[in-house]
Amino acid sequence: MTNRVSIVVPVYNVESYIENCIQSIRQQSYKNLEIILVNDGSSDRSQLICERYCKLDNRVTVINKQNGGLSSARNAGLDIATGDYIAFIDGDDWIDHDYIGSMVDVLENTKSDISVFHMKKEVCSNMYDSTEKDSYEWRHFKRTKALQELFTNNNIGYSACNKLYRISLFNNIRYPYGKLMEDKATTYKVIDQARNGIVVSSCPKYHYFMRSTSIMKSNFNAKKFDSFEIHDQILHYMSYFHPELIPLVRERYVYEAIRMQMALIESNNRDKGNYRKCQKIIRLYGNNVKHDSNLSLRYRGLVMLIMLMPGGLYILSKFRMVRLIFRRLELS
Repeated sequence: MTNRVSIVVPVYNVESYIENCIQSIRQQSYKNLEIILVNDGSSDRSQLICERYCKLDNRVTVINKQNGGLSSARNAGLDIATGDYIAFIDGDDWIDHDYIGSMVDVLENTKSDISVFHMKKEVCSNMYDSTEKDSYEWRHFKRTKALQELFTNNNIGYSACNKLYRISLFNNIRYPYGKLMEDKATTYKVIDQARNGIVVSSCPKYHYFMRSTSIMKSNFNAKKFDSFEIHDQILHYMSYFHPELIPLVRERYVYEAIRMQMALIESNNRDKGNYRKCQKIIRLYGNNVKHDSNLSLRYRGLVMLIMLMPGGLYILSKFRMVRLIFRRLELS
């Protein structure tokens, strides 16, 4: 008998998109699924749509709860999941028809703990499969190397949603409440539990719909500084378990501080305290970037210039070249 896969879908006011999401799951070539729809206090028709699918498909379970945010919804699904594996899919996204089956196959063939497909960003909500390929190239990473990849590029990514996990990895892990970037606060811990390693394909089988009303796309607000708190937590964790990775985390922190400062500039935020927070991180850890020959000369030069001229980023942000550097470096 095939292993069971639990799929947790947080649902909050996505009446225009949730049917696409559910249909993409129901139409999976892999059939042994437990589909957990967590209605997180929606005020639109999302609950009615979920309950209709619960009647249509005995694999569907609906949890109706008061609004508690994305972490709360995911945790509610985790708490009742009975599968051997677990995946998370946001209610306005969709997956290719062979998404689950391909990831289960590679986990069972390699005895790994996590499988990853790349994401494809979508600006149109019309559902389609990205590819009809029957086989994909997979790269295997031991957990320390996987953490290194996580902190240096988008090959794995912080997102919870483009991955299939052995469910036992979450035995002592839950998503933190009230954080804007709950994935960043959790994914590194889950990867560190993956003692059998993880496998990654660059094929984009997960479709991430970029809604204009998305929290992550909204105007600047102080909650975005949750990312700084999370980076501090990652540094603390790595100091105990993987001290050799601390320089990489510091470099990532500098990148985040510069990106945050550019977001402040673009939103015309005039709170000097916010700028000082960013400049403090750049001063603390900028030398890690300066001395890392694996980073591009352009980026290292940009960081050194910002360290010499803390207020210069406002001027630099107006130049197309600076924006281009960050577009090429952009990390999740």
